[in-house]
Amino acid sequence: MFSNQDHVQPDPDFETAIAIMIAIKNKSKIIANRFSFQNRIAILIAKSISDFQIKIGQRLENAFLTAITDGT
Repeated sequence: MFSNQDHVQPDPDFETAIAIMIAIKNKSKIIANRFSFQNRIAILIAKSISDFQIKIGQRLENAFLTAITDGT
């Protein structure tokens, strides 16, 4: 018998999250595949890009850059 947990994908790791962010910004399936060739989410996002997803990607990038440059 299958449970709901059998169909839940694991949370993406840090590199995968960055790859998804880059793929959203650049609309690039190649970058998504390079960093995370097994991650269907990155490929789907890269294929089905929208203005909303681009804005979210830019916000994530800005938050990421602010976090790593904060205090320098």
